[in-house]
Amino acid sequence: MEPIKVALVNRLTAQTSTPSYDTLAPFGTPFPYIVVQYISGGYDPQTALDTRSELWQVKAVSDNHATAQTIADAIHSALHRHDLTISGWQTLHMLQTESIWQVEPAQTQPIYHAGGLFRIQLARQP
Repeated sequence: MEPIKVALVNRLTAQTSTPSYDTLAPFGTPFPYIVVQYISGGYDPQTALDTRSELWQVKAVSDNHATAQTIADAIHSALHRHDLTISGWQTLHMLQTESIWQVEPAQTQPIYHAGGLFRIQLARQP
């Protein structure tokens, strides 16, 4: 859902002072930065409310191990158990459910990814 992505990118940029992007940063973007990617989800048929449950991957990307971990901690602080501001929707919960730690070999130096998977459940406001 596009409004969730916009709300996540806006909150992360404001709360972490780190540039945040949808799925991929533009080619040549300097490190560090955050990427936000929709993984799965949709309407939740298990409740009588008009609710959505979605899973988002949110991770820092850096050429420095310690920087990636510091930003991952800031991501957790900015999102875990907080609300998003999305017109017409109320955040029921937003929880980090998994952690991500990955090293990507690159031509000149390793690239570090650190962050988590976040489960976001929203209810449509009447």
